[in-house]
Amino acid sequence: MDKYEIVDMFEQNFMTRSEGEAGVKSLENVCETLGYGTGFMRNRAIEEFLTDNPGAVEALFQFITEWALRNSDWQAGMEDALAEEGLVDE
Repeated sequence: MDKYEIVDMFEQNFMTRSEGEAGVKSLENVCETLGYGTGFMRNRAIEEFLTDNPGAVEALFQFITEWALRNSDWQAGMEDALAEEGLVDE
């Protein structure tokens, strides 16, 4: 099997759940499969993966930015954080 077939088959079989707790558990399992969360410190695999892959963090930031425009609760939280830092008037 070539690398494209391996990745495609893995995606089809192990990266199918993305909702709720099942989605988080699925992501945790994928990160463990990639070798994260198995070291001496036994950190959570997702945390190790994000620490080691800044592009994944950037993708999450982008996701948050896009969805915040549709979510008034997220906007309120962002506005509160800006106010706490003195960046906007309360």
